[in-house]
Amino acid sequence: MELNGGARDVAIDYVTFRLDVLTAIAKNDASLVYERECSVSLKDLRVLRFVALEPGLVQGRLATLCYLEKTSTSKMVTALVKRGLLRRKIGSEDARQVRLHLTAHGQRVVDRCEVLGREIEGKMMSVLSEQERRVFEHCVERITAGLLLQRESAASGADTQD
Repeated sequence: MELNGGARDVAIDYVTFRLDVLTAIAKNDASLVYERECSVSLKDLRVLRFVALEPGLVQGRLATLCYLEKTSTSKMVTALVKRGLLRRKIGSEDARQVRLHLTAHGQRVVDRCEVLGREIEGKMMSVLSEQERRVFEHCVERITAGLLLQRESAASGADTQD
C-alpha cells in the first residue's frame, strides 16, 4: 500500500490498518453526504438507525450496539433530543429506565439516509464483480465471527482464572 504520494518508508501491510484506511475514506465521504443532505453526522445517524431498529431502546444498550462510550452516547442522545430527532420516554415497567424513540422528523431522516446510504455503498462496491462482493461479504462475516469468538473465549478464560 502506498501512502504519502507514493512514499513508502515503512511496510504497513496489516489488514487492520488497511481496513482502517478503507473505513476512514468511506466514512468521511458518507459523512459529507449525510451532513449536506440531512444535517446529521455519521455517528448521529448510527444512533438514530439503532433506535429505529429497536424502538424503546435504553441508552446503555444503545452505547453497546453502537460501539460508543456511554458518556459520548449520552451527549449525542441529548443533542438529538434537542434537535427533535429523538424523544425520551420513561419506561412503563421501570421508571428508572428511559427509553428512546424516534420522532416523526427522526424517522424521515433515517428513511432519507437509508436511500443515500444504499447509493453510497453501491458506488463504493461497484468496483467489485457480483462474485467478488459475495466473497467479500462472506470474508467479513467470518472474520467478525472469529474475532467475537476469540473475545468470548478470552473473557471466559479470564472468568475462570479468578
